[in-house]
Amino acid sequence: MASSLRVARWPPTTPPKGALVNLTRQLAAQWGERGVRVNALAPGYFPTELTGHLADAGFAQSIREHTLLARTPALEEIDGPLLFLATAASSYMTGQVLVIDGGWTAV
Repeated sequence: MASSLRVARWPPTTPPKGALVNLTRQLAAQWGERGVRVNALAPGYFPTELTGHLADAGFAQSIREHTLLARTPALEEIDGPLLFLATAASSYMTGQVLVIDGGWTAV
């Protein structure tokens, strides 16, 4: 998500995430003629160990306030986008980053 917008609070993590976006594009350009698709997922804050499973009430409220859907996600909501990229449903898609963040980066 930090690769999609300027996040001054987390400067050490923003450049590597931006690099992964460009790496996705570069690998897609290199491997496309061989029929290899390269895409990436850019999830927002999902309930995982890294986010403390969104157990902190203040953190969860902050997510709800910053997403257009005004809620926190369920972990299984990443499954659909992942399956989309892993199947023929995305057969004409390469070099793209699919952002799954409840609309955080849309505005």
